Amino acid sequence: MRGTARVAVIAIQLAFGAAVLAGCLGGGKGDGSKAGGSINVAIVDTPNTQDLAHLTPSLFTPKSHINVSYTILDEGTL
Repeated sequence: MRGTARVAVIAIQLAFGAAVLAGCLGGGKGDGSKAGGSINVAIVDTPNTQDLAHLTPSLFTPKSHINVSYTILDEGTL
């Protein structure tokens, strides 16, 4: 059961992070402007979230013009 609970917590955290990033994409003026900005995101220290942090600058930032700073924490701290 402990492994299942951990997977559920990680899935919830990833879903929350995706919702935050998706919300940032919808905040434009609709006129094609490149307003940009930056956000800080805390993520749990797992291989999947580390991949997310490494891919964000090349996949998310160029399209959204939003710089994302990740703070990677262990599960107990987060």
